[in-house]
Amino acid sequence: LDECKSVDKDSKLLLTSSGGGALLLNKATKECLFYADVPMAHSAELLPGHKIAIALSTHPRGNSLELYDIRHPERRLFRDSLYSGHGVVWMAKEERLYALGHDELRSYKLELLPNDSATLHLDRTWTLPTPNGHELSQTDTHELLVSTYEHVYLFNTRKGTFSPFSPLANTKDVKSANFDKKANRLIYTKAETSWWTNRVYIHHKNEQSTIPVDSIHVYKVRTTRSAK
Repeated sequence: LDECKSVDKDSKLLLTSSGGGALLLNKATKECLFYADVPMAHSAELLPGHKIAIALSTHPRGNSLELYDIRHPERRLFRDSLYSGHGVVWMAKEERLYALGHDELRSYKLELLPNDSATLHLDRTWTLPTPNGHELSQTDTHELLVSTYEHVYLFNTRKGTFSPFSPLANTKDVKSANFDKKANRLIYTKAETSWWTNRVYIHHKNEQSTIPVDSIHVYKVRTTRSAK
């Protein structure tokens, strides 16, 4: 399991697995709503119009960003080369999809087409301050949290600027990071032995705690504000 997050007003779970692909589940009924057999799927995002974007790394077809429709999982709508695709986030207010690669961050515009089709148009590209992008998550309306092998940054989408994220700025090999500004809560994982993670770190206001990974069986963590 590479990523698991709540989507569509917390009614669905979107999961990716390096060995298994991308999966969308109805949380109430456990029904499988979408499955794509795409090896090395690191991150996925639910987009308007029943679309799902998937970031793939070291895939047999090559590193890429792909787009599917939930209702037609057998048909790939779009594919763009993205070296070591590790994170995708849909910024609803901007109507942009942000995709994180090895050494760059991209934004795309979504165009919905007839017959349940769609495509993505590359909007802008930014070079990461340090290479080897690991994870991407949204912290505010126009702000993203970007982790690389060496550093963690806040990215202002309006200004197009990176700034060090002080709690984790110099923490190496952060695999996943989620920061909720309103709740003042930071949850992250990092490599402990080799590139594996052994625990989840939680900083909530002035309190700190850790959860051993063996007890919850997760690799990457992304939460909603309602999660505990």
